[in-house]
Amino acid sequence: MEAGSELGLDIHVLTRNNSYLRVIKDLLGLSLPNAQITHAQCFMQIPKLAPETVVLFDIQTMPCPKRYGFILHERHEFWLAVNVNDNTSTIWLEKGFSGQVGQNFEFISKAILSVYQEDIWFPRAILNKLVSFYQNNEPSFESACENLVNYKELTKKERDTCSLILKGLSNSQIASQQHVSINTVKTHSSNLLRKLNLRSRYELLAQVKSFN
Repeated sequence: MEAGSELGLDIHVLTRNNSYLRVIKDLLGLSLPNAQITHAQCFMQIPKLAPETVVLFDIQTMPCPKRYGFILHERHEFWLAVNVNDNTSTIWLEKGFSGQVGQNFEFISKAILSVYQEDIWFPRAILNKLVSFYQNNEPSFESACENLVNYKELTKKERDTCSLILKGLSNSQIASQQHVSINTVKTHSSNLLRKLNLRSRYELLAQVKSFN
């Protein structure tokens, strides 16, 4: 049984494949027995979801959420793309998902717990691709940042931290460059992500990448 399996999670499954739904329910019944699982086959059927609900979005059977007014960057649930057949594309990260799971079920419960704890769950190949993009292409970070929602609400220190994150610097490297502690960098990072309605530096990288 997974660590954290005793949590009473709210999980909402969006799929039109009843066989897929049954497998997910059976699997989560074993690995996350206290989870409350609901289901819808279309966006119009989605009930009012609690802010920390984990939404499993079957990309093979469901249309794009944005088409129905679901802007994931602006929502408070944790959206997990499931049934993904390409583990190298950054599209789901760019669309605001907190993670993605392939077409097997091996890691689905771990992915759910990860995004619920405000972490991300993407293949390493995707994260490496994003970091490599910024290290090799050197985009105009300042102009790209200005396209971010609520960017003007950031303090100068938060903007500076944002630019250094986009250059691929780690927290320790940012601390060294700004002559502050790592805890201070973490505070600036947490504050700027919260103001930008983002959950991770990788989501920040992906969103700015979409502007270039």
